[in-house]
Amino acid sequence: MMPSPSTLSNETLVLRFWQQVWNPPYHLELIDELLHEDFVMSSDGQHLQGRAAFAEQTRAFQERIQNLSVLPEQLFSSADGQHVVTRMRIRGRNAGLFGSQADQLTVELSAISIMEVKAGRLTHHWMERSAFELFQRIAATQKGLFASRGL
Repeated sequence: MMPSPSTLSNETLVLRFWQQVWNPPYHLELIDELLHEDFVMSSDGQHLQGRAAFAEQTRAFQERIQNLSVLPEQLFSSADGQHVVTRMRIRGRNAGLFGSQADQLTVELSAISIMEVKAGRLTHHWMERSAFELFQRIAATQKGLFASRGL
């Protein structure tokens, strides 16, 4: 069965989000164009509501990982085309992630994202990342810092 035009356009929209918002030179102004005003991001049982809150969280994350890049490895849609799944690698240099010292060492994690698309805009984003594993790797390289904090 051939993908429907809406499935292809939704996948293109999600790919544009990853390529242009999450890769240099980080076109954060596209958040207003690509995301619905009431956009929700859900991760680890927490929900971030609204484009403005998402833009602020995105800026903060990009400040903690310099030269951040998101590299989609697989991207596919649900049968109805409303949900687009991306499996990706996230890479950059540690600039203080998890309260660590900004040692500029390479950091990498994997993630799986499910994006809901309605009327040509991203409406809901569910994200799962290998953040705990990344935290363990950073803590192992900065043992003294984390030990002094009781972690």
